[in-house]
This record gives sequence, C-alpha cells and structure tokens, in this order.
Amino acid sequence: MPTEIKWDNQWCDFCQTKTKAEYDAETKTGQWAFMCESCFNIHGSGRGLGTGLGQKLVDNPVKPKAMSLEQALRSSMLDEDINTVDGCLVEPDGTCPHGFQSPLVEHGLM
Repeated sequence: MPTEIKWDNQWCDFCQTKTKAEYDAETKTGQWAFMCESCFNIHGSGRGLGTGLGQKLVDNPVKPKAMSLEQALRSSMLDEDINTVDGCLVEPDGTCPHGFQSPLVEHGLM
C-alpha cells in the first residue's frame, strides 16, 4: 500500500497562512484535505497512512533552488511575499508557522 506520493507546492487546507502541505489524508470528519504536519496531527483521522487512508507528500526530485538573497531583495522591492526554506510564503520581515524566517531576516536585513 503506497504511503507516499510526489507533489509540488500544495498548501495546507486548514492553516490561515500559506503553509506547505505534507499530507493528503482523511480528516476526522471524513473529508479529505491537504494538511501540514501540525494540522494532520490535529485534524487527521488517526487511522494512519496507506491506500484509502492518506499519503505523505514528498517533493519531486526536481526541486527549485532556494531563494537567493538577490531574489529575496527583488521580491521585497516589488512588495511580494518571500519563500522560507520550507516553502511557506511570508512577508519580507515574517516568520512562518513552522518557525522559519524570511531570507531577509536570516541575512540580517530586516
């Protein structure tokens, strides 16, 4: 029974921010949802993973490169959100729900 599928950049259906989903699984109420680790532990059915239960999402082998400092600066100048190292989108001076800071904060520019 497969417990993992390859997927790119799906966001958690429960989080109020753009948090990268780690699971495509059944919820306690029977519906299916894309969930981050935290929401999977809270809202997941608790029946585990496998066919008909849910799968852990894994990155495709072709991953985009981490946002360079130059790209982060360019994005902030355009007033755009910036990707953290785990794929969450945050404001230029923000921190994602998983505790990762924007590249601008990491480099001491904010």
